[in-house]
Amino acid sequence: MLKSKSLQIALLVTLVAALLSFAKFNHCRNANWASPDVYIHMCYSDISALYGARQINTDKWPYASENNSLEYPVLTGVVTFLTGLLIDDPNGYRAYFDLNAFLILLLLFASVFILWRLAPKYTPLFPIAPAVFGSLFINWDIWAVLFALLAIYFFQSRANLSALFLGVAISTKFYPGIILFAIALILWSQRKHLVLIKYVAITLISWLVINLPVALTNFQGWSRFFELNLDRDSDLGSIWYAANLLGFSGGNLNNLTIIAFLIALGAIAVFFFATAPSRSDLANLSTVAFLT
Repeated sequence: MLKSKSLQIALLVTLVAALLSFAKFNHCRNANWASPDVYIHMCYSDISALYGARQINTDKWPYASENNSLEYPVLTGVVTFLTGLLIDDPNGYRAYFDLNAFLILLLLFASVFILWRLAPKYTPLFPIAPAVFGSLFINWDIWAVLFALLAIYFFQSRANLSALFLGVAISTKFYPGIILFAIALILWSQRKHLVLIKYVAITLISWLVINLPVALTNFQGWSRFFELNLDRDSDLGSIWYAANLLGFSGGNLNNLTIIAFLIALGAIAVFFFATAPSRSDLANLSTVAFLT
């Protein structure tokens, strides 16, 4: 399988893109993440910033604090905690970043391999996408990407395993949940209602098994991720932030985005049922839904 020329090209492109992305962060890495360098050189990373800010450098459980817990879902918190245990130095920001960067690189290669199994022709486009190339080492999002891809990969052949992986993905980052919307459209259009119910149930159970232990023992710390995302204002990297700088104010931003998102999902559903089954490909539908 590794002798496949298309796979070799995809892996080579991935390696080059990852090295260039790492080089983008290397200035801050060498400057020990000093400010304002992280903004001037566009090399800010949550990995290094939260190592000290969320007391990962003291081996503290990320969800133990009520008002300073990690603003990421549970599985990402587990990753930050376990990798933090491997770094003995409370000031080892660079070592912590390097360890996580290495894991991110491995996960990127795994993600590219799964994509190659799904669509060999287009796989090299993934690692050179601006969102990947420019922000690969900003945070731990690639963990969610890998599990989401596994959910898509196993959907047709092993739906139960796909649902399990989707629950894991949502426990790592919330955005893979949009895949469930795409799956619901596909299964509903195929009149596989019982399969849909089972898929949703397995996804939910998988998510609960991972989240309940933390929610029951550290509810305030666990819920901070959800509260922050419901209440936060526009931030760097957002089109809403740029609009605010230009003087545009849309009122309650969170309500506005929720309404716009629901309208977009409704439009996708109408379009899907109007063109099904010709457009029932999960990967394509998930991508369109996510881009809303």
